Amino acid sequence: MFALRANVRDEELVGRARSARNAGLVNFQVFAPHAGRRATEDRDDEFDAAHLVDLVEAEGWMLENAAHAAEYANSYAYGVETPTIVGTIYTFRATSSGP
Repeated sequence: MFALRANVRDEELVGRARSARNAGLVNFQVFAPHAGRRATEDRDDEFDAAHLVDLVEAEGWMLENAAHAAEYANSYAYGVETPTIVGTIYTFRATSSGP
């Protein structure tokens, strides 16, 4: 799984996706943490998600799933386990026809 941190450039993401495709991997996952986001003030989460999908799909991957990643910092509050969402995991599947 590739962690998309604030200092990661698009070229590195594309390179990782290309390497995974060339290695014959079936899935490629990207973890986008909510803390230290890459978005600037004039961009939002939806824009970043669409940008991510555009970059990775151009390398022969198709978005299969996007799910929240959570931590359980406070295991039980009032008898209910309460997770804190810390990011999003994007799972891509290799397409039959790559770039």
